Amino acid sequence: MREPAAATRAIRSRPGGRLALPWLLLAGGCLSPRKSIANLDELYESRGGERATHAREITDHGWFSLDGREELDDPVAFAIENLGELARASPRDLDRLERARAIGVAAEIGRIDPSRIVRLRGYETARALWLGIPETGFRFAARPVDEAELHARIDALLTLATAEEARRGGLVAAHGSALAEGALALAEQRPDSFPFALKLLLLATKAGRLVELSDGPPSLLESLERASESLAAQVCFLTARADPAAGGGIADPSPEVRIGAGRLLIAIDPVAATAELGRVYAFTPEAAVRIAWLRALSESRARARGVHPSLRGPLALELEAEDAAVEWWARQALAALLALDAERTEVAELRSRWLALGEWDENGRT
Repeated sequence: MREPAAATRAIRSRPGGRLALPWLLLAGGCLSPRKSIANLDELYESRGGERATHAREITDHGWFSLDGREELDDPVAFAIENLGELARASPRDLDRLERARAIGVAAEIGRIDPSRIVRLRGYETARALWLGIPETGFRFAARPVDEAELHARIDALLTLATAEEARRGGLVAAHGSALAEGALALAEQRPDSFPFALKLLLLATKAGRLVELSDGPPSLLESLERASESLAAQVCFLTARADPAAGGGIADPSPEVRIGAGRLLIAIDPVAATAELGRVYAFTPEAAVRIAWLRALSESRARARGVHPSLRGPLALELEAEDAAVEWWARQALAALLALDAERTEVAELRSRWLALGEWDENGRT
């Protein structure tokens, strides 16, 4: 008999004699990207504190469960395999709403999972999913939210999301303009709170699916898809930026996780990412972390004037780093950001041009 996959082996029956055929379970050998979203959504029993607590059981999608639940014996293996399934998802595997939802799931895992390797895979998966979306023009910002005003604008979406199935079609038909206003309101939001941003993302994706199932106007569905992608990006940035108090994002105790978080920030918005990296770069001793961030910057859409002043000085110092690999990647990164040829530009000229940069250009992207 074929050995089941790692996530399949992580699912085990409760003791008591009930037959266990784990390779028949949805969470195991029959994985698909859509099923992985549902699986990972149940990964945690508690999300409070600095790190979440893994669930002891999840929904059993197999044929032999009597109560619909199944023990989760190895949550790390379970998470890694399901994240891998999402990271490999093509545009044909997930539609826009599903991809946005998957990004939110993966980004949250990067922030809160107790396992270092799972946090890293969470950030890597969120980045891979984001790179599968055509350019959205997303720009990170953190603005206060007037919750009373927002609630009024998205009331129609909230009503749709909580309505009984028989009422949904009528709500979509009768309240199209109010739903469109709600979609616009969601797309405009840039909350500074990760839990609040995630709630808005869940609302956008759920409302979008209900509009689609109710044969709502394509323009309304498109608006909710755009709002979902924008909120997914906001969630990613909020989870990956530095949180020294909680040890999260690019302030994670693990160097590998900090690499993944930094690469995600740069993928989402390279200019805003430089402001976040500037908070921690000078205090990052690991050469591997700095090299990974330098490489990501060299391959990003940022331009030199888009690099935040707090990061410009530390990057200039890297041109004389003791580590040869760090020095080489610093030269590549600064040359790329300045649109120069690294091989044909002397280090002195590179440094001179870098130090002569003027005011920070918040729009400094290609």
